Amino acid sequence: MTVAGSRRPGFRPGMARALRFAATTLVVVTAAACGGIYAPAPPPTDAEAMAYLHEVVAIANAGDAIALCELGGGNCERTLRDAGGIGAVPADPPSVVGSVAIEPTHLADGAWDVGGRVLFVCTVGDDGAFVETDVLVFRDDAGKLIAIDPVYWSGIQIAVSHEVTATRDARPPCAAAPSGSPP
Repeated sequence: MTVAGSRRPGFRPGMARALRFAATTLVVVTAAACGGIYAPAPPPTDAEAMAYLHEVVAIANAGDAIALCELGGGNCERTLRDAGGIGAVPADPPSVVGSVAIEPTHLADGAWDVGGRVLFVCTVGDDGAFVETDVLVFRDDAGKLIAIDPVYWSGIQIAVSHEVTATRDARPPCAAAPSGSPP
């Protein structure tokens, strides 16, 4: 029963429910935007990681150090310098002898380790010896594939997890070049 004069002007009976729904939606959207519901993308597939490596190899062979480092993280320039520069790109294409996916991990502090896919890459150095390099390919926040270090001839090996170490220990020797390796 409504008492005369008890209604607020312009207030309809279903409006309170609509306002509660709008407020709840705003809280959920704000929490998602602030990282409350964020979850990183899954690791790239083998095919995606190989396509990325094909792009890296083409850019490295073209001698474009700037474009190469744009495909990688903040360590690229230092790693490139330590690996002999863009002029030290191996003459022969690399081979990929294995890979392992690293699933994203939600850390205790609420942050995420985005994971990725480690490609076990083999090249031949100037001295004729094989160089084994781990290339961790992952998605940045925009979904673009990048690597911590796209310098596939650097010899860097990643100690990310027991799974990666166990897989590295079981991988074929660099002398074998699977058919899926970049041209």
